[in-house]
Amino acid sequence: MNDTLNWYDKNAELFFQSTNDAKMNAMQEHFLTVLKNEFGDGSYTLLDFGCGIGRDSLYFKTLGLQVTAIDGSKKMCELASKKTGLSVECMDFCAFDEEAKYDGIWACASLLHLEDTNLVLVMKALQKALVENGILYCSFKYGDTTRVKDGRFFNDYNEEKFNTLLEKVDGLEVVDCFVTNDVRVNREHEKWLNVFLRKVD
Repeated sequence: MNDTLNWYDKNAELFFQSTNDAKMNAMQEHFLTVLKNEFGDGSYTLLDFGCGIGRDSLYFKTLGLQVTAIDGSKKMCELASKKTGLSVECMDFCAFDEEAKYDGIWACASLLHLEDTNLVLVMKALQKALVENGILYCSFKYGDTTRVKDGRFFNDYNEEKFNTLLEKVDGLEVVDCFVTNDVRVNREHEKWLNVFLRKVD
């Protein structure tokens, strides 16, 4: 993970340019719809887990949600704080430990950098941090392998591999799961697994 975080610290401005204008509206709106189905209309408490440059945090903040944002890269946190006006905390994902605090957790393209053992631990921590019936959104590059690309570690998931992962994490059930194309320019051929999970007893 350290090599991956070093990549983000060194390439933060480049990453900003390549992701700032990515059109995530459809996924953001789907997330809000799932939250509304559970909690009705309201100002939800939301955690942007692995917020990157703060693009999605800003979107949810402008809608009146109570947004908390964290990331593992110090440089990303600086960019996200500047973009959103939020105090973005730099944190090792494996150190995250909160309880029954958030209606929703948005983990867009962040958990994919964790090896399986740490991913199970972090998924358990995210489950713990949700209120009853809270919603977790997470996304992974579509596949079933692990790899290192340009200095970053990726843990790719498809439906079968994700179901195997979920068997190791109590208290989460799948609300929705589907595959989409990448929304970034000239990356449309890449596919993503999108999973919406609900906290259950």
